Amino acid sequence: MVRAGTRSAKIFGMSRPLAAAVLALLLAAAAGCHAQPTQPARPPFDSEMVALPLGESEVRLAVHTAGQGPSFLVLHDSEDTAAEVGLEAVRARGGRLIEVQSEGRRRVHFEHRGRTWSFDPNRIFTDGGAPWTLREHGGEPPPEVVAEVRRFAEALVGVHGPGSYPVLITLHNNTEGDYSAASYLPGGSRDGHAAALHLPDGADPDDFFFVTDRAIYDALVQEGFPVVLQDPERVEDDGSLSVWAARRGIPYVNVEAQHWHYGQQKRMLEALSRVLDAHDAVRDAAGTLTR
Repeated sequence: MVRAGTRSAKIFGMSRPLAAAVLALLLAAAAGCHAQPTQPARPPFDSEMVALPLGESEVRLAVHTAGQGPSFLVLHDSEDTAAEVGLEAVRARGGRLIEVQSEGRRRVHFEHRGRTWSFDPNRIFTDGGAPWTLREHGGEPPPEVVAEVRRFAEALVGVHGPGSYPVLITLHNNTEGDYSAASYLPGGSRDGHAAALHLPDGADPDDFFFVTDRAIYDALVQEGFPVVLQDPERVEDDGSLSVWAARRGIPYVNVEAQHWHYGQQKRMLEALSRVLDAHDAVRDAAGTLTR
């Protein structure tokens, strides 16, 4: 005879403890069906320092890498917002960030035969720009000093490896009332240097893209940001990386934002990521059609 209560202590012939365990597993499985999808794992992150010789000194580059993705270059060590935004993007989505280290200063200083020279690291990529930026703070540079700076510029480009990436991307910050998209308007300090300019009503001209590729320009205009398209024929040869890239047919994008406009520069970089993903898809499709 089965006692009253014994039947309730068993479920399909299982003892109470075993039944409780099975019930717990079933509840956990049911909860899992409604759980939110897990976020993709972030790629492994790594940082290293690369030292490039320059005269009797060396310049260190901080290179941060996290899997596959775009490569960003921060040339001015005084532009912390750009570096922070780029570093966050690399950590979250993969890619690489290279920072020129110059003790928090915009200009890079180095020693050559007992004398200190300095230059703007975004003015050294052409033969015309290098002597000009050295001359700004040090008088007429001798040919060997110019040659040292040009060798450094070539080594820096080599570390960045633009041939390994479809687009050359730099991150910069500016100061209120100084350089901006408005500089390219009629009467501005860069009047005549742009082939096209998009400055939406109400937009802050300090937060803008500067590009050398028309397709990328058009796509970024659709994203709603101020965009400047460099004119390769009329732009001043100031030694900047945009001039260097345009002469070699390499698409170039500068993501430029005012100091401390962290949120806006982050949104700009996210928009650029969408544009470049679409750009790659179109390019790959075109390649498939021509094969």
